[in-house]
Amino acid sequence: MAEGIGALAFIPLTTRGGLIGKFMAYYPTAHVFTDEEITIAVTIARQLAFGLERMRAEDERQAAEEAKDLLLSESKHRIKNTLATAQAIARQTLRDANPDEVEALLARLHARGEAHDLLTIEKWHQAPLRGVIDRALKPFESQQQNRFVIEGTSVWIPANTSLNLTLCLHELATNAVKYGALSNRSGHVRVSWELSVEQDQRRLCLTWQEKGGPPVKLPDRKGFGSLLVELTGQGKTCVDFRPDGVRCLLELPL
Repeated sequence: MAEGIGALAFIPLTTRGGLIGKFMAYYPTAHVFTDEEITIAVTIARQLAFGLERMRAEDERQAAEEAKDLLLSESKHRIKNTLATAQAIARQTLRDANPDEVEALLARLHARGEAHDLLTIEKWHQAPLRGVIDRALKPFESQQQNRFVIEGTSVWIPANTSLNLTLCLHELATNAVKYGALSNRSGHVRVSWELSVEQDQRRLCLTWQEKGGPPVKLPDRKGFGSLLVELTGQGKTCVDFRPDGVRCLLELPL
């Protein structure tokens, strides 16, 4: 032959039922391939096909990761823009309303934005509970000089749960600053949680406990925070206005 090949063994490289390449073994002179030589050539071809398939799978995985990151980045950008627009609309629409009420609404929108931001940083479908709590209480930390005590094991919670819990914690902290344990210089708040299993359903039981604040009085009506807690939690969820400090129990499905 013009290429200087006298004997040629051609072995196709296949995977998933498709041809992805070829492997050739040749001699410069006439040669009859033995069974052992063919076995070696086939073994090499299979390894090559396996390696090429792994490379292709890795390329596909990397492309999918890049596409996901791009989607998350775009979603994060759109969410921020949407919340910024909502805040601007609220300021304009409520410009003649009570300033405290306007600021409360804007703070709730900001808390919602922080919760979404955590989801885009971590996993879109779930978030670490400790991260959710930290972000929800972040606006109050600088004012309260570490008067939050947070205790619990590491656990991840579903996206919807993290969004609703963020608002609940924001409302509880806001009320604690206005009327409760964070309204003076000696009170503190303990946030703790534990996991339970009931009828094969995993549940998170989170407790918000205030101590050291002024005597608590039962409110004349349910505020936004209490209603939000009731709508978010299940089972034993409740807000207890004890004289020595508000206690909120949130039971959440996982």
